[in-house]
Amino acid sequence: MKTYKTNEIISLLLDKSKKNGATDTEVIISKSYGKSLEVRNNVKEKIEEFDTFNIGIRVFKGKKFSILSTNKIDEKSLIKLADKATEIAEVSPEDNFSGIATKNDMDQNPINKKVKILTNDGFEPSIDQLETRANEIENHALNFSNKLVSDGVQVAWTKSETYYSNSNNFHDKHLKSNNLNSLTLIASKSDKMVRDYDYSSKVFYNDIEEPKLIARRVAKKVLDKIGSTKAPTGKFPVIFEPRVAKSILSHIISGINGTSIINGTSFLKGKLNEHIFNKKINVIDDPHLSKGLGSKLFDAEGLGTKKMELVSNGILKNYLLNLSSARQLGLNTNCNAIRSLTSPPSIGVSNAMIMPGNIDEKDMIKNISNGFYITELLGSSVSLITGDYSRGASGFWIKNGKLSNPISEATIAGNLKEMFLQMVPANNLDLNSTISAPSILINEMTIAGGSNT
Repeated sequence: MKTYKTNEIISLLLDKSKKNGATDTEVIISKSYGKSLEVRNNVKEKIEEFDTFNIGIRVFKGKKFSILSTNKIDEKSLIKLADKATEIAEVSPEDNFSGIATKNDMDQNPINKKVKILTNDGFEPSIDQLETRANEIENHALNFSNKLVSDGVQVAWTKSETYYSNSNNFHDKHLKSNNLNSLTLIASKSDKMVRDYDYSSKVFYNDIEEPKLIARRVAKKVLDKIGSTKAPTGKFPVIFEPRVAKSILSHIISGINGTSIINGTSFLKGKLNEHIFNKKINVIDDPHLSKGLGSKLFDAEGLGTKKMELVSNGILKNYLLNLSSARQLGLNTNCNAIRSLTSPPSIGVSNAMIMPGNIDEKDMIKNISNGFYITELLGSSVSLITGDYSRGASGFWIKNGKLSNPISEATIAGNLKEMFLQMVPANNLDLNSTISAPSILINEMTIAGGSNT
């Protein structure tokens, strides 16, 4: 039985679909390989290695389409996949806004091959190297204090190859590697347990944060949480540290998602070019960021990506769009299509970030006599329709310009419309994710904690 190579699979599926009467066809092939190791108290608890090969096809008959996938790469299975996809497309409902990228779309959004995004370092660590790193992280943490107990270290490495082709003669691929080191620690006092974690995630293996630095950061986070009290109730300034500040950016991203705008489920509908945020807020999505975790030269519809302003000096400049949402809104796509093998293109970001401001986080804290420094958010009651915002939170109380006692079991509440106008960014942008933010100050939020102090 013949096993087909990647380019042969693509050609077979495109040709067979065309012979079956398809007006357009799109093929995506995803290859992934990786390994991960979990260690607790220097004992390997879990070792995993995976090697996957999956194929997705989207077939159009006019404005009707179907999507199917398989992990079988023999000729019989591939022909069956193309035949079945065409059959299903014929009986599917029409979607007037669907369709692959046209040649005109591709001409208007060319791929900039001169950009060096550096998304793959070509290095593959061994299981022994992963284990050594995991043990180093854990040992540094446990040597920091005898009050600490390990709740596990995870060290993982993955590489992926994604091939995208369509019947309009687009063929390209994206290579990506990712390295992740994470640590969780526990400490307890008077039958009350506290836990925290942190991680380092990078494209290049050699860029991962040093084990000692990860360990010390998590150890300090956990030890500082011991002896937490409740927050006072009232209206106070709030600072979100970078790890939780990016959740605010997630709300912005959801609010400007073209699908939310079309469905009327975002209060940002109809707000393009309006002053929605503090003038100190600038938000970009940069798919060409060197070594960025989400960097890519083309989106999931084969269109060339570009750096884009989402918010400029507080003014909302762009919605996030793919071809379908752009067609529905009468706008041009800004090439933010993402997709899996089993679903049509949706909308996402590459490397979205709130740009850093010009104030140090320490100075933010110094200027607050009573306030809440938030390090963790729990649960979520956030409405993008009304902007109403309520979440559980923990962190530290700010007293006379300094972090004082740890706080747990607090609730913070406000409205995103007001929060956006009050946001002030610090200068400590943390690029450890595809969604990143510096510390964010909001001048006033309602805090419910139950403390009388």
